[in-house]
Amino acid sequence: MIFYKIIKKHRLFVLFLAMLLIFINFSATFIDPMAMKFLIDKGILGKNLRFFIFLGIFVIFFGGVLRLINYFSSLLIQRLKNIILKELTMETLKYYFNFPYKIVLSKNSGYFASRIYDESNNLCSLAIDTASDLLSSLIIAITSLALILYFSWKMTCIFVVIIPVIYMLARKFGTKVSSFSEQEKEKEANLREKIITLVSSYRTVKLFNLYDISFKKVHNALDRFLNALYSKIKFTKLYGTLNDLFMSLMEFFVLIGLGIGVILGFLTIGGLFGYMQAFWRGVSGITSLIENFPRLMSLKGYLNRLKEFESFQEKEKSWEGKEIVLDKINYSFPERSVIKNFSLSIKGGEKILITGPNGSGKTTLLNIMCGFLEPEGHYKLTDLKNISAMIMPMEFIPGSLKDNVDFNVLSENNKRKFLTLIEKFGLDNKLEKTPFELSEGEKKKFCIIRTLLKQAEVYFFDEPLSNIDEGSKEDVMNVILSETKGKSLVVVMHGGEKFHACFDEIIRLR
Repeated sequence: MIFYKIIKKHRLFVLFLAMLLIFINFSATFIDPMAMKFLIDKGILGKNLRFFIFLGIFVIFFGGVLRLINYFSSLLIQRLKNIILKELTMETLKYYFNFPYKIVLSKNSGYFASRIYDESNNLCSLAIDTASDLLSSLIIAITSLALILYFSWKMTCIFVVIIPVIYMLARKFGTKVSSFSEQEKEKEANLREKIITLVSSYRTVKLFNLYDISFKKVHNALDRFLNALYSKIKFTKLYGTLNDLFMSLMEFFVLIGLGIGVILGFLTIGGLFGYMQAFWRGVSGITSLIENFPRLMSLKGYLNRLKEFESFQEKEKSWEGKEIVLDKINYSFPERSVIKNFSLSIKGGEKILITGPNGSGKTTLLNIMCGFLEPEGHYKLTDLKNISAMIMPMEFIPGSLKDNVDFNVLSENNKRKFLTLIEKFGLDNKLEKTPFELSEGEKKKFCIIRTLLKQAEVYFFDEPLSNIDEGSKEDVMNVILSETKGKSLVVVMHGGEKFHACFDEIIRLR
C-alpha cells in the first residue's frame, strides 16, 4: 500500500523522531518520581540542605531542556505530517487518473476530491498522532512500571489484574469502532458530493424553485453521515467510560495498599510520594494506550478505504496501429442502453460527421473511441498519444489559459501556433485569465485551440460550434478542417447542414 511505501521512504526521519520521543518521555517519567523520593528522603528528612538545593536546581534545569526538546519535536512531527500528506495526496491523485472512466462517471467530482485530499489529510494526522501517542504512552507506562517495582514490588502486583480487562475491552469494541469509522467516511464523502453539486446549481435551484427537493437530498445525506458518526462516537465513548471506571477502582485500591505499606514500614515517605507520582504517570500512560485503541481501529478504517481506492486502478490498454474499428458494439449505463449493435471503421485521413438527437449516444461514442469507456463486442482502438479530443462537458485544470496547455514546455513551433490561433479566435487579451473567467463561447474556442495544438492521428470534436456566435462558426470550422488536413477527423454536431459536404461520411444516430 502506498501509505506504507511513503513511511518506508522516510524511515530515517521517522526513526529519529521515535528516538526523540523515547528520550523525552523516558526522561520526563523517570526524573520527577526519583527526584521526589530523594528530595524528601535525603533532602528534607535527612536534613541535607546542600543536596536538596543542588537536586532541585538540576530538576528545574533539566525540565526546561526537555520542554525545549519537546517543542522542536512537535515541529518535526508537523513537518513529517506535511511531507506525508503532500506525497499521499499526489499519489492518490495519480491513482484517480488510472481509474476506469466508468467509475469516474459514477460519482460527483466532490466525492473524489474528498477521498483524494480530505481522507489523505485525516489519515496522515490520525496515523502520526496515534503512533506518537502510542509510543509516548508505552514508554511512560514501561518506565513507570519499572519505577514502582523499584519503590515497592509488593504494591505493584495489583497491575497484573489490568491486563486481561484491557484486552477484553479492546477486543469487544475495536472491531465495531473500525466498522463505524469506514461507514462514517463513506457517508461524509457522499455528503460532500451532495453539497458541492447543490452549490454548483445555484441558478437552477432559484429558477425552478427546487429548494425543497435539494435541501431534502442534503438533509438525508446529513442524517446518514451524522448517524454513522454518532454510532462511532457512542462506542468510542462507551469504551473510554468503562476504562475510566476500571482505572478509578484500581487507583483506589492502590492508594489503600500504599497507605498500609507506609504504616507497616516497608515504604518510605519519599518512596510513597515517588511511587504515587510514578503511578499516576503510569495510569496516564496506560489510559492513553487504551484510548488509542479505538483510534487504531479508526486508522484501520482509513487504511482500508485507501486500499479500496488503490484497487480502482486499471492498467491502460496498449493498442497497435492508428485505425479505429468498432464491430457491432453495445454500451449500457445502469439505467439504460445507449449504443446498440454499432459498427464504424475510421481510416487514415477520413472525415466523419456524427449527428443525432440528444441522448442518442454521440458523446458516449466519442468516449468509447478515445478508450475512456469499454463497450461490449469487438473493437480496435489507437493509443491516447495518437488522439486529440474535445469532449463535452469542457474540462480545465487550475490556472490560466497558458497553464491549460502547459505553454512553457511547448515546442517553439507549437508556441507560435498557439499564439496565432489565440489571436485568430480573439482571445489574445485573455491569456492570463482562467478559463472560468471566459464566456461559454470563449471557453469553446479555447478548447478547440487546445485540441488542435496536439500532434495526433485522429481528432475528435464534440459540438465544436455550439455557443459560438454565428459570425464565427464558419471561421472556426475552416480552422478545424485546415489544421486536421491529412488526419482522421470525427465531429459530433447538431445542425450545421452547410458543413455536411466537408465530410466523407455522415452517421446519423437514433
